[in-house]
Amino acid sequence: MIPNVCPKCGGPIQLWDKDTSTGRDVLTYGCDACKWHESFDEGIALWKAMSDANEEFPESKPPEARTKDTEIQREKELTETSVQEVVPASEPPVIPKENFETPHDHAVKDRPATELSAEVKTEATVTAGDDSIFLTGWNNLPEGEKQYYLAGYNDCFSYRHTPSGYNPPAGHEKAYKEGWEARRSEEDEQLLREWTGLP
Repeated sequence: MIPNVCPKCGGPIQLWDKDTSTGRDVLTYGCDACKWHESFDEGIALWKAMSDANEEFPESKPPEARTKDTEIQREKELTETSVQEVVPASEPPVIPKENFETPHDHAVKDRPATELSAEVKTEATVTAGDDSIFLTGWNNLPEGEKQYYLAGYNDCFSYRHTPSGYNPPAGHEKAYKEGWEARRSEEDEQLLREWTGLP
């Protein structure tokens, strides 16, 4: 620590030089009156302070002397402690197959487009005021609407893999758009499963 006054003459201390080339501050200070001077190395001072603290508060304690009484007490504590069953790390937990898979876990590419589309429609329920193809049910659609829905569904796949794009036929934009959206969401779900590794 840098003193406030000169230890020789009691004059004021002045900072003469600060060297940072070593990566830490090395200060040279002294008294202009009697020309007394000294250096203060920040790193060495910190090291000294730490070693002094370790001497004052040592971390290690001397080992306790073992006596017959301490041995008996230790055995009592060990026998009273409940022993838990240890499972080796090499044996992973078994998950029942029926609880692990759901009908939607199969990749889109493993099923034909008609099966995917029909599956989406038949699981839907009707909500008042909403006549979406998803909600009216696949089997309740006229044949033409089914065709344009599938056209949108298939064009969405083509759009992602060929230069063709979104091209709804006049008069059937709604069915085409919903087919397009269904295929896009299915492909997005598949990509998400592939990226995250989730089933």
